[in-house]
Amino acid sequence: VKLAFYDHNIRTLVHGGAPFIGLDNFAKIFNDEKFWLGLNNTLKLFAIGFLLGQFPAPMLAYLFNEVKNRRIQTVYKCICFMPSLFSWPIIGTIWLSVLKPNGQLDLFLAPILAMAGHQGNITWLGDPAIARFVFVSVGLWMGSGASALIWMASLVGIDPTLYEAAEIDGAGHWGKLRHVTFPLMIPTWIVLTILAFIGMFAIFDQVVVMSNPKIREGVFVVMIHIFEQGFRYGSVGYAAAMSLV
Repeated sequence: VKLAFYDHNIRTLVHGGAPFIGLDNFAKIFNDEKFWLGLNNTLKLFAIGFLLGQFPAPMLAYLFNEVKNRRIQTVYKCICFMPSLFSWPIIGTIWLSVLKPNGQLDLFLAPILAMAGHQGNITWLGDPAIARFVFVSVGLWMGSGASALIWMASLVGIDPTLYEAAEIDGAGHWGKLRHVTFPLMIPTWIVLTILAFIGMFAIFDQVVVMSNPKIREGVFVVMIHIFEQGFRYGSVGYAAAMSLV
């Protein structure tokens, strides 16, 4: 917060002496096209993530809960949680290999696309619009296992007598899901949505690892701009102001 009100650079961080400039750093944001481009792209990524992210983790949690053998359930949990244990450089490198032209995904989809009349490969990381969906999908693949465990913790915390009461009232499998499970899971959904919103504004590693010059402008996010201003160009005060915003 303090840095944002001073004209700080790398030298003044070490030796001091940065002049106080009040709200000048914040005023500069309004005319910064890169900041607004980054904000726009960040919001687009969040919107895609919000739409696509409503299903994988709750479905995984529901499927986990349906497995009655605890040992097998634990194995499934570990497999789905495992991607969350790796860093983005590792995850990104794996998916760059999978998504490259004539890579594993293209080879897998080639017969299906041929049946649909589509010739050639899909440029997964060559078109900004497709790349945004790819980025979000890879993020969901990495994080859905961990989110599913939170969903499941909420799911097993539901009072079983509510399901018994629903059965007495004539509710079947879907009736219990609709009238008992869904309403009681809403608080968990709200918390995870807020955490996803915060996480999307902090997206950085994935973009650094997986972006390329063709899609750079389409996936240029706020954190990239803040990083460049602060550490590449030395405008530490301005970077701090954008971080604060």
